[in-house]
Parts: sequence; C-alpha cells; structure tokens
Amino acid sequence: MIEKGYYLNKKGKLIKQFKKTSQRYNDILSEQYGAEFAQQIIDDSRTYFDELIPNIPFYDAVSYQGIILLNAQVIAIIRAMEKNGKTVEDTVRVQVELFKEDYGKIPSCVGRVFTSKVGGFFLNRLAQQVTKEG
Repeated sequence: MIEKGYYLNKKGKLIKQFKKTSQRYNDILSEQYGAEFAQQIIDDSRTYFDELIPNIPFYDAVSYQGIILLNAQVIAIIRAMEKNGKTVEDTVRVQVELFKEDYGKIPSCVGRVFTSKVGGFFLNRLAQQVTKEG
C-alpha cells in the first residue's frame, strides 16, 4: 500500500539524514563551484526537501523505503541547482562523484556476491515479493 503523509512524524529524522547527505554534496560542490555557491545550494535544497516531506510516498516494502527517501533528497538538490542556474546534468555530475566515492568503499568480495548467481537469485525473489505486495 502506498500512502502520503507517513513521513511527517519522522521529519526530524529525515532532516538529520538530509544534513549528512548535504555535507557530502557540500564538499563536492565547494570544490567545483566554490564555498558560497555550495552553501546556497545546501540552504535552498533544505527548503525544497522540507516541502517534499509531506508528499514522499510510503511504500510498505523495506527494500524501497531507502531508495525513495534518497530520491527525495536528490530531487531537492536538483531543484536547488536549477534555481541557481545549473542544469540537471550538472547535478548528475556531482552525483557521479558521490557514487565513485561510495563504489570505492564496497569490499570486492561483497561486489562479487552481489553480482553472482546466488545474489541474483535473492534479488529476483525480493523483486517477486514486492511485486506480489503491490
């Protein structure tokens, strides 16, 4: 079941998570565009994220909740970047830098398991379960 307004009671926790994400963006944005521009993006994206919270859909499947919340953060940052004259492509370039950092932190043995037949089996079962639930 998908419902809206679910995250209003969890706003404090979401803002705390967003601050962590913002710090990572701030570091990369500061390198590419300067500290003043980066701070403006962070401030604007926080405002947009606050506006998004009531509309973030809650989907009762744990595997998707984190992805949905992360996408809401990215949407807020995209809107802030557009407001300040940057394109979605500029935001994606910043996002790619973050993914490169994250990818480097994954131990190689975990990557092998995740992309193996055994990992594929469990991912397929998870996908079927979520599909059956809605």
